[in-house]
Amino acid sequence: FITLEEAEKDDKIVTIDERMIPVEGSSMGLHLGDKLKLSSLAKGMLMVSGNDAANSAAVAISGSCEEFAKRMNQKAKEIGLKDTNFVTPSGLDDNTDDHYSTAYDMAVLASYALKNNSFINITSKSKLNIEFVEPQKNDTFYNSNKLLARYADCIGVKTGFTTKAGRCLVSSACLLYTSPSPRDSCASRMPSSACKKKKKKK
Repeated sequence: FITLEEAEKDDKIVTIDERMIPVEGSSMGLHLGDKLKLSSLAKGMLMVSGNDAANSAAVAISGSCEEFAKRMNQKAKEIGLKDTNFVTPSGLDDNTDDHYSTAYDMAVLASYALKNNSFINITSKSKLNIEFVEPQKNDTFYNSNKLLARYADCIGVKTGFTTKAGRCLVSSACLLYTSPSPRDSCASRMPSSACKKKKKKK
């Protein structure tokens, strides 16, 4: 959501460089020299858990992944996450026990993020076309959240996986709506979490 908030102020074009793409796990397939907007990187993060997109946005916004993680932690405190500390923009584990969160904090985070219309317009979609500035193309990306296809009221939010946490899901359903589809008009957004995140021992 930080990336989306930045994109709403300045949806600048990001040129992918060597700092952005060496990542493990899932990606949106970015290549050195690709150019795309911040908002497109946000879509890649949320649709296919693009770790390359997360790193690219972090470097573009804060200059490095480390500095962006500091901003993530500042935002976490602002919205009331009490048992969370971020080390990586993508959510991937690092080699320490300093990267952690809880199911409750993830639910609070989802509740905050769903106040952003751009966020919900991405997480509620089963597929999206993402525009690249260079090479000039539109690629279709499919949401990794299978609950969208299985539960009509589902409006997101995010799947995830790390070795320490295992498979994770933060989900949200729109229970009150006026249009035929809750994904078109949502009067009540009620996030729930079934995310097993590693919590640091105190």
